[in-house]
Amino acid sequence: MADVNSIDEIESYLSSISGNSLLKDPRNYNFLKNAMDIVFRQRKTLLCFDIEAWELNNGFVTEIGMAAYVPAKQRGALIPVIKMVHILIKEHMSRRNGRYVANHSDQFNGKISYVMTQNEAVRFVQSILDHYYSQEDKYYLVGHGHQGDLSWLVSMGIHIPDDIQWLDTQSIYSTTHGKKGASLTNALRQAEIPHALLHNAGNDAYYTLLLALRLSDPISRALTHLDRPRDNDVVQSTTVEGKSKKAKKLGLSDLFEINDADALLYAYFN
Repeated sequence: MADVNSIDEIESYLSSISGNSLLKDPRNYNFLKNAMDIVFRQRKTLLCFDIEAWELNNGFVTEIGMAAYVPAKQRGALIPVIKMVHILIKEHMSRRNGRYVANHSDQFNGKISYVMTQNEAVRFVQSILDHYYSQEDKYYLVGHGHQGDLSWLVSMGIHIPDDIQWLDTQSIYSTTHGKKGASLTNALRQAEIPHALLHNAGNDAYYTLLLALRLSDPISRALTHLDRPRDNDVVQSTTVEGKSKKAKKLGLSDLFEINDADALLYAYFN
């Protein structure tokens, strides 16, 4: 897509959702427009880091997840190629979550989980950051409510240059949907991004990066009706019953009974 067309797509889409009351605030409007300008126009490498810590003492980092999207190497690709890395900190592998925070440390959706000492993990992350910082277009860091991950990275001794900026998917989502219910899980569901086994650092980094791409893509937002009020969805009005606590815990799908195929056809095409 030519860059001028990208700009036109952004302007056209923002105009189409200008009735959203949240976008009346120029801070929200400019924040969303900037995210689209950076991501949709494929101007920067995007690096997402996610940290999992021990639920009984957050000073112990147990996992590091990384996802990297380098648009300069894949312009015109139909599906974005995202490099994923999942690291388990060797010294803290016995410190497992599960009482208060879901434990999916053994269920990385990628190929391999790497067991490394914390010192070697820090050296790896720092080398990745230094490599992309040396590139002409540098990079943006991506996170969902990134302050916690940033604090953990810094506490481990990882240096992030002062001129590196963040794209926070929680903030991008909130510009049009508000801060209430802006969790990663809810944002992924609203953006219609299939996901599984969150609270694995590698998985979270990958899905957060996908969310950044979806939220910053005016074409995808339009096709998934991301900015259409969900209350108007004809299928949503036919829910059978609320999910039980067990179903919610297992992440089971919502169930809807459809008595007329036309209702589902309407939902599909609209």
